[in-house]
Amino acid sequence: MLPSNPLDTQIMLHTVSNNAKLDKVNFNATKSDIIIYNNPNAEKTEWEIGSDKIERSKSTTHLGLVREDNNKFDIQPKIQVARRTMYSLMGAGLHGRRGLNPLTSYKIWECFGLPRATYGLESVKLTRKDIENIEKYQRGLLRQLQSLPDRCANIPVYTLLGAKPIEVVLDIRRLSFFTNMIRQKDNIEFKVISRQLAVKDEDSTSFTVTVRKTFQKYNLPSAYELINNTPSKEQWKAMVKEATNKYYKNNITEELKRKSTLKHLSVQENPLDEPHAIYKYVGSNPHEAEKAAIKPRLLTGTYTLQANRHKYNQHEVDATCEMCKHEAEDREHFILHCTTLSEAREKHLPKLLELVPEITGRKEDLLQLILDSTHENLLYLEESCRKSKLVPKIEQISRNLLYELHINRTQTIARKK
Repeated sequence: MLPSNPLDTQIMLHTVSNNAKLDKVNFNATKSDIIIYNNPNAEKTEWEIGSDKIERSKSTTHLGLVREDNNKFDIQPKIQVARRTMYSLMGAGLHGRRGLNPLTSYKIWECFGLPRATYGLESVKLTRKDIENIEKYQRGLLRQLQSLPDRCANIPVYTLLGAKPIEVVLDIRRLSFFTNMIRQKDNIEFKVISRQLAVKDEDSTSFTVTVRKTFQKYNLPSAYELINNTPSKEQWKAMVKEATNKYYKNNITEELKRKSTLKHLSVQENPLDEPHAIYKYVGSNPHEAEKAAIKPRLLTGTYTLQANRHKYNQHEVDATCEMCKHEAEDREHFILHCTTLSEAREKHLPKLLELVPEITGRKEDLLQLILDSTHENLLYLEESCRKSKLVPKIEQISRNLLYELHINRTQTIARKK
């Protein structure tokens, strides 16, 4: 109930109580709360339902959302619920290295954690800080599931898994919520929506204003166009999926151009729904999942080599490779040139070159093929190599190669120390 003054509140409580008694239903006053919004100095008033008093409260839970008397939404309880949910699933293997395949872990989060973290938020006016707080939690979780360090850029954290940012999740739910209401043109909700669209301006905090801005953001038909010509659920779902993927892909493609450490990373055609080839062909074997943790770190530039240490400690750390002592140990040297690791290279590279003979002699393209075989820089390769027939085999060989290089490097450096 949303009365505007104390007298109306009591009248409504009596009406509810009397009608409930006709159906032999009793309300429990101890489980009911009254909140006065945005008026902390309101006169102290007592209300009753039946013969029991109802206490005034500063906050209460309604439809799964915590309502505060200052009419502001606190996102922290949602984050805490999500965190508890994920902790409860750690025993089933929901963690980073030596756990489940990162794709499987993400699906568990998407099915069990994400719905609890975002329940009801599509109908709430959230601030930019609220969205960033819950986004920060999800980003940290996805990094842990992929064994990526905190310094890893945000783009690969999402695109490698085909994961949706929280903002996109809420936008999709908001659009779905709106179209579900306008399909029921005889309901009171449709009448409320129609009125709000007509009277609320751009500065309003109304739900309809937020929806209107969301339509503009993804270049979708306007609210009035949808009311006059409402698509079916299947059509609308396809329209929203295409629009959100296009918007997100354009944004991250532009951002990738500004990040030199991600120059070897490609973006899928549908980055919000389709996982990257790095994880797509890993399978459910825990050992393969452990191997798959190395390649993303090399691809994103977060695998720590001597060149990385030298970059931030120029006067204390030498960039020269500790194993072969020939040149600076950067990503290319580690994967293609270090003579100490040649045994692992000789074991796997011939298999790769046999699959893709066109790459022979092209060092930069060979490095690209090992790190990300679907990159646009490899467009000159045959279509069958780039798309489906050979990509799983290429990914398996490169995954085994990088994992063995990592193990050999770790053991060699440990022996020297």
